Amino acid sequence: MKKDRGVSEETLITPEEKSLRSVTSSTESSIHPCLVDIDISDSQLKLQNLYTMYPIPDDPGLVPAFWNIRESPTSYPDDGVAKLNDLIKMSKMQPIKSLDDMLLSSEINLQYYGVDPRIIRPLCEALMENTTVQTINLTENWLSEDACYHLNDLLLRNSFVNTLLLSGCRIGAKGVERLQDGISNNTTLIRLDLSNCNIGAEGLDYVATSVCNSSSLESLSLNYNHLDEFCVDALQKLVSCSDTLQQLELSWNSLYTAVTWRKLSKGIENSVALADLDLSWNALGKECVPYLRQLLVRSPTLTKLNLSGNRFYDEDAVVIARGLTRNKVLEELYLGNNPLKVDGAFVLVRAVTPQRSPESQLRVLDLTNIWANKSILKELNAIENGRPWLKVKLGGILSNYEIRGPDVKALLFRRANFEALRPKKKRRRRNFGHFVLSLADDLISRAKFMESVSRFRLKLSKTLVDAIMNEFIGARNTVDQELLKAVYLTLYPDTKLPPEKPKKKKKAKEKGLKRKKKVKDS
Repeated sequence: MKKDRGVSEETLITPEEKSLRSVTSSTESSIHPCLVDIDISDSQLKLQNLYTMYPIPDDPGLVPAFWNIRESPTSYPDDGVAKLNDLIKMSKMQPIKSLDDMLLSSEINLQYYGVDPRIIRPLCEALMENTTVQTINLTENWLSEDACYHLNDLLLRNSFVNTLLLSGCRIGAKGVERLQDGISNNTTLIRLDLSNCNIGAEGLDYVATSVCNSSSLESLSLNYNHLDEFCVDALQKLVSCSDTLQQLELSWNSLYTAVTWRKLSKGIENSVALADLDLSWNALGKECVPYLRQLLVRSPTLTKLNLSGNRFYDEDAVVIARGLTRNKVLEELYLGNNPLKVDGAFVLVRAVTPQRSPESQLRVLDLTNIWANKSILKELNAIENGRPWLKVKLGGILSNYEIRGPDVKALLFRRANFEALRPKKKRRRRNFGHFVLSLADDLISRAKFMESVSRFRLKLSKTLVDAIMNEFIGARNTVDQELLKAVYLTLYPDTKLPPEKPKKKKKAKEKGLKRKKKVKDS
């Protein structure tokens, strides 16, 4: 009897067939061992083909899937705004809305933003084709080694970024190692700030190699990186091998030993481009002064030197001044906030006078918070007359003052004006200025001066008149009226004599007519 399609026929197994099947169908019995030991009669045993009793499912679509053509990647505009937003959304990170506007400007400014280091990857990918952004400012954002890897990739592929500011990012030596290829091979990077990045001696080796291989880097900041005498070889290499590095900032390190300065000064002397060197706050002292003097004499390119905040004393200033008198290149020298006193300030200022250094090109001598005494005024006047372009900045000049009290003459004249106009009756009031204008330009005795005051009917106190005569005393205890008049007109230049009163002619005529009538009547 036939079953439905897809179901096998029923089959009876005889004892003879059972032994034969055990030989020929070893594969099936091995797969289903339980069927061999079934305790059932031959007449009752009916087997179905287990491999065909269930229908074969349709193809789930695997075959067409292997033939699908790969979709082309999404194209984005060169500004990278849409690409950044999509990448951040895929990464499930919090977006920074201000980045949309920054990508359309010349600067990515995330200074003190506290960004998640993971966002550097989508940001760098968005900047790959960007042509407007030239500055990337990530100051004080702690970055990971992976973030430095993506910044390195950006420097290798982007040819428009020229400034990278990573101050305070704490990337360490490993982060600098990641950036090494990008700094070396980028042809547009001009300024690099690695201040306060904890790079140490190991990181400075990577920096030195990168700077030597760079063909564009002009400004490098390595402030506050715990650099000391163990970094001197890399520092000498960095300074001497670069043909483009013009500005180097090394403040807030520990480059004060004689060994450090012996090699550093040689590197600076061999440099062909370095013009601006910042060594402030490095605890420099007498150990490095001899090498500093040689540097001032021999450096062919150094035009700006910052030595502020170190440990130079008056005896060190004498040695520095010797090198300064022979320098023909330096334009700016900063020595403020050093423990220099009056003598040290005087020696340094005298060293840049036209007589001491006739070939000097110095334009700025900064001695902030360093005080001098009055003896330096002569040197300052010589500089002002001979080199008016040279600006000398001092903390101040000790005892450089004149005691000035009130102007006694002005006080006396003010009191005289008040007393002359003080009477309550208007006919007794007088103008003291009119009295002064009436005086002759000569010397007069004290008695005659008092007579003139009485004749003018001035109501002045005797003590005031005596004080005026004592203030304008002339030869032989006389009163100098010319001086009195000149000083008064200086203080009151608008003083003028009153207009003359017109004569009363009508009244005179009337009196004459009356007299004539009386005569006729008589």
